[in-house]
Amino acid sequence: MSAKIFLVGIGPGQAEHITHCAQAAIERASIVIGHPDNLAQIAHMARGKEIITINQNPLERSRAAVEKALNGQDVVIVSSGDPGIYAIAATFLDYLRQQNLMIETEIVPGLGLAVYASARLGAALGSDSASISLCDQNTPWTTICRRLSAAISADFVMVIYNPFGKLGATRLEEAIALIQQERHLNTPVGVLSQASTPDEKLLLTTLGELPKLTLPTDTLIIIGNSQSYVYGNYMITPRLYKENIGY
Repeated sequence: MSAKIFLVGIGPGQAEHITHCAQAAIERASIVIGHPDNLAQIAHMARGKEIITINQNPLERSRAAVEKALNGQDVVIVSSGDPGIYAIAATFLDYLRQQNLMIETEIVPGLGLAVYASARLGAALGSDSASISLCDQNTPWTTICRRLSAAISADFVMVIYNPFGKLGATRLEEAIALIQQERHLNTPVGVLSQASTPDEKLLLTTLGELPKLTLPTDTLIIIGNSQSYVYGNYMITPRLYKENIGY
């Protein structure tokens, strides 16, 4: 008889950002699966449990979790950020579909990296935004460019995940060049690198200065819209409340 699988988001890294629901799921499970970095972050919660370390392969994590659950053991797969945003949930649920399996699964939300970054910057995501990953291993680069163009023309704040993809800086350079064709070079840009670690770096810059920066691979970029501005150390995208009207 199969047990239950939890896909647990543990946020950007620090223990204080892990929710009570995530902690409860980890406590319930007898087996915890994840990337070594993620497992290290919740080691104090996983003492006495079977730990399965699988590096850089969400499909293998999914297979291992299903195998254990079919043997009657509750399983957790931990994921940084939120499991449903560029993370394990899409891979795992699609694996169930491909295998024609129905196993009780609970997705436990976590603090997403974009939300964390926006808070650290101030209110960068105060209005409508679009999240786009530059990793083109599964999504053709032409499709990513179409999505970038649509977000640019709609004046969305843009959250850029995986800015270096698997090909280094080339994709980011192309993306910035595309954005610069339509947006003012003084457009505010927030850059968060190595989030929630002792080496975390937060930077406010502009679209014009962005190509000049040397950034680590572990970076998320938020590019403001036409209304975004910087006040002091804050990046703000306004969504102003109007008296007797609201938002």
